[in-house]
Amino acid sequence: MLKIIGSWKIPSFLQELFECKKFELSKARILCLLLAAIPVGLYFATKHWALNNIFGVLFAIVALKTISLSTTKTGLVLLWALFFYDIFWVYGTDVMVTVAKNVDLPLKISFPYVAK
Repeated sequence: MLKIIGSWKIPSFLQELFECKKFELSKARILCLLLAAIPVGLYFATKHWALNNIFGVLFAIVALKTISLSTTKTGLVLLWALFFYDIFWVYGTDVMVTVAKNVDLPLKISFPYVAK
C-alpha cells in the first residue's frame, strides 16, 4: 500500500468530471509528476521536432482510446463526416495553411528541413 502524504476533497461540481471524490498525494505520484515534467519542460525549452512528434503521437493514441464506437455503421458515418469536414477546411479556407505554418504546438507531425 502506498503511503498517503495528503488527501483533498474535490469540489462536488468537479467530481463527475474527474470521476473521483478525493485526491490523494503519495510519494509515487510526486515521482511520476516529476518524471513526466522532464520531457514537457524539455519540449517547451527546446521545441525539438522529435519531442513534438512524440507528444503528437501520444495525443492521437489517447484520443483513439477515448472514442468507443458501438457499431461499424457509427464509425462509417463518423469517417464520412470527418472526410467532408477536412475537405471544407483544406480547400474551402486558408485555415489549414495558417495552422500548419504558425501553430507551434505538438498537434502535428513535423520533420527537420535538410537543405542540400
